[in-house]
Amino acid sequence: MLVLLCMVLRKYENQVVPEFLAGINLDTLIIAMITVIRITMKSVVESSLSQAAWVWLSDMSQQKCKHKAYLSDFKVFDEASRGIWGSFCLLWRMKLRHRIGCIGAAIIILAHGFETFSQQMVTFEQDSQDVVNSPSTPAPPPARSEIWDTYLSRGFTGDYVPALSTKAAVYSGIISNEIPMTLASCETGNCSWPIVPTLAACGECSVVPVSWTCNETSQICTYSTQSGTSLDDRMDAQDHSSFIVSPTNGTLHQIDSKSQAYFSVFDMLSVSRPVGQDLEVTGQECALWFCVRAFDIKVEAGKQTQNTIADWSNATLQHVNGFHGSEYVFNKVPDKFNVDNTTRYSITNPAMIALRGFMADVTSGTLTADLSRLDYTSDWVEAMWNASDSSGEWIENFAHSLTVEIRHHGRTSNNGQNSIRYTGKAKQMAPIVKVKWFWVLYPGLMLLASIYYLFHTIYRTSRADVSAWKGDALPMLFCRVDENIHDHVKDAMDVPDGLDKRIGGIRVALYRGENGQWGFRTIEEEEAEMIDRRRGRRGTTDYR
Repeated sequence: MLVLLCMVLRKYENQVVPEFLAGINLDTLIIAMITVIRITMKSVVESSLSQAAWVWLSDMSQQKCKHKAYLSDFKVFDEASRGIWGSFCLLWRMKLRHRIGCIGAAIIILAHGFETFSQQMVTFEQDSQDVVNSPSTPAPPPARSEIWDTYLSRGFTGDYVPALSTKAAVYSGIISNEIPMTLASCETGNCSWPIVPTLAACGECSVVPVSWTCNETSQICTYSTQSGTSLDDRMDAQDHSSFIVSPTNGTLHQIDSKSQAYFSVFDMLSVSRPVGQDLEVTGQECALWFCVRAFDIKVEAGKQTQNTIADWSNATLQHVNGFHGSEYVFNKVPDKFNVDNTTRYSITNPAMIALRGFMADVTSGTLTADLSRLDYTSDWVEAMWNASDSSGEWIENFAHSLTVEIRHHGRTSNNGQNSIRYTGKAKQMAPIVKVKWFWVLYPGLMLLASIYYLFHTIYRTSRADVSAWKGDALPMLFCRVDENIHDHVKDAMDVPDGLDKRIGGIRVALYRGENGQWGFRTIEEEEAEMIDRRRGRRGTTDYR
């Protein structure tokens, strides 16, 4: 049973606490097994203690070991074999004079702590574990897209225009300071996903040189970028700012690039003359393009973190036969993006035309500002002017807004079958079994001690030439008792503890007569018979 207990503990160590049939838990199973071990061990030790009483009182044992045995010792051994109190009494009575008997009593006492100390064998620690065999998908694939073909055809002309949700994403990206993160679904509040690739929007703003010429006659200066964006402003203006945003073909980012899918390239040109300060002229070229982005997404304690692993922007325009005609296709996406080899990341040409036309309208306008007034052609231009000093953060926020739109309203190929590989693992807090093997030594050592005690009792029984009666009550009924002992009893059986007081202190020895009968006699009679034997005589001496 101890081996079975160790096997059970080894099987479930560092595992979620199991539940067995009929609602039985691991604690109950361990206590049941410990109880069986204790009962088995006690039955062995109690039988050995009962047998030890006969060995202790035998005359051969007393002669060999030179100890003194009293009639009350038989009672002490018998009570020790029945319970913990008797075992304490045996230890007190023997005081290690009968070492093997004291070991048996100690085993009986320590065995009563099995169930209590068995609780120390196993502890349960809360830890996160993978959710398995769930009827639902606790961590479905996060929102992602592989194909962008979201657009509408407007009016009789059939012009391509973005969907309303795409327009809203553009407006939010320009004006809002913070765009909410796309939240992944996690039922347990603790989930992780493999690297998730998706179509996204990337963007950056770069400083470009600005040249200008001034006309002394008209007192007008013209400021221009290399891409052709120009701004006229008065030479004598003080505490005045002028701003223009205009779509361009780009110099740093060419919108007709053969290797990137740009959907917007525009210049932001700003001229300001603060009072008492020098003229400030700033030119920036900003660009937005489609890319493939790899996310590392985790949810811990209900809080999501989303880190960008890498972006891939290499895309070419390919002419294919199909409903949408030509499309921009991303080539040779690296393995670290965790893309399926059969997946095609692409943007259809009509969707690209729709987005480019809309972005060209939005990124076109002017603004002037002085002490008394602020004039602008659109709210979007005002937002861009406000963000011109931190254009890097602004364009990232803009691209993030469009990425959210692309992830939610783009689509995946093969009816979403490719997204199954991006299903996450949900974890939940569960009690984990931790085994303290040190405490398993306790019943193990006790069991070994009881087995040793059993074999030692067998050995002592054979040396003392005593039969193995153990706890059997019948041999006591047929043992002959010395008449001197009977004379001391009288009415002691009718008085509480009368026998202990009358005959408990008489030294006795268990002997075997010539006719095979066993009996108890006082030690004085035994000594007299030994003297007679030395003289060569036979007979019985009535030693009173």
